[in-house]
Amino acid sequence: MRVHHDGSELYVSSPGPALGQTVGVFVRVPAEVRASRIHLRRLSAGEPVFTSAVVDRTDRHGDVWWRAEIPARNPVPPYRFLVRESTGQTLLVLARRRPGEPVALTGLPGKTTWTNLYGGAQSLYTEADGSTVIDGYGPAFQVWAAE
Repeated sequence: MRVHHDGSELYVSSPGPALGQTVGVFVRVPAEVRASRIHLRRLSAGEPVFTSAVVDRTDRHGDVWWRAEIPARNPVPPYRFLVRESTGQTLLVLARRRPGEPVALTGLPGKTTWTNLYGGAQSLYTEADGSTVIDGYGPAFQVWAAE
């Protein structure tokens, strides 16, 4: 089992929020994975904003659910998570993007190769200047691991 987030009611506190409402978004970390930190990156007025997620609960299987909050200022707010595991691996979870809308990734470690853990997409290469663009086709929710 992998670190997971999607747009279902299990992972979003309000699947149809009113504009201006604050929404909790959750990341489930399996019991066998030890996440040391999780950060949510979102846009506010076109500028990146980072928020630290907090542990919300541990379920009966030992999975840890982390929660971050995001204000609903757009009908489909773009956001993503950076998950740092105790093993040093970093996961990038892309979330909530419109089909056909490219995603520009910035602020990631330079010269890093990101591999899609669920397959179906080629690896991403982050250049030293932090630039990487994912085309707008493919699933809205993707999980990448830094190599």
